[in-house]
Amino acid sequence: MLEMIRFFFSGRREIYGLRKEYDKIREHVDRQEDEQKRVGLLRMLDQLEPNMVTLEEQKLSGGDTRKLKLYVRSSLLRIKGEMKRGPAMSARAVR
Repeated sequence: MLEMIRFFFSGRREIYGLRKEYDKIREHVDRQEDEQKRVGLLRMLDQLEPNMVTLEEQKLSGGDTRKLKLYVRSSLLRIKGEMKRGPAMSARAVR
Protein backbone atom coordinates (compact mmCIF):
# COMPACT_ATOMS: atom_id res chain seq x y z
CA MET A 1 0.00 0.00 0.00
CA LEU A 2 2.77 2.38 0.94
CA GLU A 3 4.55 1.65 -2.34
CA MET A 4 1.43 2.62 -4.31
CA ILE A 5 1.18 5.91 -2.45
CA ARG A 6 4.83 6.66 -3.16
CA PHE A 7 4.35 5.76 -6.83
CA PHE A 8 1.37 8.11 -7.30
CA PHE A 9 2.89 11.06 -5.49
CA SER A 10 6.37 10.80 -6.94
CA GLY A 11 7.26 11.76 -10.50
CA ARG A 12 7.36 8.08 -11.46
CA ARG A 13 3.74 8.08 -12.57
CA GLU A 14 4.47 10.61 -15.30
CA ILE A 15 7.56 8.68 -16.40
CA TYR A 16 5.46 5.51 -16.53
CA GLY A 17 2.96 7.33 -18.77
CA LEU A 18 5.72 8.50 -21.09
CA ARG A 19 7.07 4.94 -21.37
CA LYS A 20 3.58 3.64 -22.11
CA GLU A 21 3.09 6.24 -24.84
CA TYR A 22 6.55 5.47 -26.27
CA ASP A 23 5.70 1.75 -26.45
CA LYS A 24 2.35 2.43 -28.17
CA ILE A 25 4.02 4.62 -30.77
CA ARG A 26 6.76 2.02 -31.31
CA GLU A 27 4.18 -0.72 -31.93
CA HIS A 28 2.29 1.51 -34.35
CA VAL A 29 5.49 2.36 -36.24
CA ASP A 30 6.39 -1.33 -36.49
CA ARG A 31 3.12 -1.88 -38.37
CA GLN A 32 3.82 0.88 -40.92
CA GLU A 33 3.77 -0.41 -44.50
CA ASP A 34 5.96 2.30 -46.01
CA GLU A 35 9.45 0.97 -45.31
CA GLN A 36 11.28 4.27 -45.79
CA LYS A 37 8.96 6.07 -43.39
CA ARG A 38 9.16 3.21 -40.88
CA VAL A 39 12.97 3.27 -40.88
CA GLY A 40 13.03 7.04 -40.35
CA LEU A 41 10.57 6.89 -37.47
CA LEU A 42 12.42 3.97 -35.87
CA ARG A 43 15.64 5.99 -36.00
CA MET A 44 13.91 8.85 -34.22
CA LEU A 45 12.58 6.44 -31.57
CA ASP A 46 16.00 4.82 -31.16
CA GLN A 47 17.51 8.23 -30.42
CA LEU A 48 14.87 8.77 -27.74
CA GLU A 49 15.34 5.40 -26.00
CA PRO A 50 18.46 6.31 -23.93
CA ASN A 51 16.63 9.31 -22.49
CA MET A 52 13.71 7.10 -21.47
CA VAL A 53 16.08 4.68 -19.75
CA THR A 54 17.81 7.55 -17.96
CA LEU A 55 14.48 8.83 -16.64
CA GLU A 56 13.46 5.39 -15.44
CA GLU A 57 16.66 4.16 -13.87
CA GLN A 58 18.68 7.11 -12.60
CA LYS A 59 18.02 9.49 -9.74
CA LEU A 60 18.23 12.98 -11.25
CA SER A 61 17.80 16.42 -9.77
CA GLY A 62 14.44 18.14 -10.23
CA GLY A 63 15.63 20.46 -12.98
CA ASP A 64 17.31 17.72 -14.97
CA THR A 65 14.26 15.50 -14.67
CA ARG A 66 11.98 18.30 -15.88
CA LYS A 67 14.22 19.06 -18.87
CA LEU A 68 14.45 15.41 -19.84
CA LYS A 69 10.67 14.89 -19.50
CA LEU A 70 10.04 17.95 -21.66
CA TYR A 71 12.49 16.71 -24.30
CA VAL A 72 10.93 13.23 -24.35
CA ARG A 73 7.37 14.59 -24.48
CA SER A 74 8.17 17.00 -27.34
CA SER A 75 10.00 14.28 -29.26
CA LEU A 76 7.02 11.94 -28.93
CA LEU A 77 4.72 14.68 -30.22
CA ARG A 78 7.06 15.29 -33.17
CA ILE A 79 7.08 11.57 -34.00
CA LYS A 80 3.27 11.44 -33.79
CA GLY A 81 3.11 14.36 -36.21
CA GLU A 82 5.43 12.60 -38.63
CA MET A 83 3.26 9.48 -38.44
CA LYS A 84 0.17 11.45 -39.43
CA ARG A 85 1.92 12.93 -42.45
CA GLY A 86 1.69 11.37 -45.87
CA PRO A 87 3.98 8.64 -47.16
CA ALA A 88 6.87 10.98 -47.98
CA MET A 89 9.00 11.89 -44.99
CA SER A 90 10.85 15.16 -44.76
CA ALA A 91 14.65 15.08 -44.82
CA ARG A 92 14.79 17.24 -41.68
CA ALA A 93 12.97 14.67 -39.55
CA VAL A 94 15.30 11.79 -40.46
CA ARG A 95 18.41 13.51 -39.10
